[in-house]
Amino acid sequence: MQGLWLQLQRTSPDGDLPWLGRKLNIETPKPPPTPFCWETRLGQEMYKLVIFDLLMGLLVMLLVQFPRKILCGLCPGAVGRLAGTLEFQVPDEVLGLIYAQTVVWVGSFFCPLLPLIYIAKFLILFCLKKITLFSIYSPAAGTFRASTANFFFPLVLLLGLAISAVPVLYSIFL
Repeated sequence: MQGLWLQLQRTSPDGDLPWLGRKLNIETPKPPPTPFCWETRLGQEMYKLVIFDLLMGLLVMLLVQFPRKILCGLCPGAVGRLAGTLEFQVPDEVLGLIYAQTVVWVGSFFCPLLPLIYIAKFLILFCLKKITLFSIYSPAAGTFRASTANFFFPLVLLLGLAISAVPVLYSIFL
């Protein structure tokens, strides 16, 4: 009896039963689809955004700014003037920080490790930007007007906070 039972249970890799002489079309039941969780998807997109932002920052520094400085140093003629020297612009760097802060505000509710990842990202980029600042950039030709920055940058930061509060409040109250 035991031998007959083992022979009945035996199947070939393609799913047919050799003792029956025919192939069975047994479909395994599919698991029910998981419900779409937009919060998880948003958190995943925030992680992707952090990684992509870090990679783009590194690539721009290594593949655009350094070769441009080398080109300007090696070719003092027309090609060097065409490439031009890089000037450090404070407003661009501050707007980059405001953008990163807004991303952290949006993502920290949906992915709790995002602030730690951003800390690591900022430490890496700070060290590299410090090196590029002293080796690549020249001082800006015009002075930075702090009077307009005292109004503009906090306004942009407040706008970023208001925009980042929308998905958080939506997920809390809905």
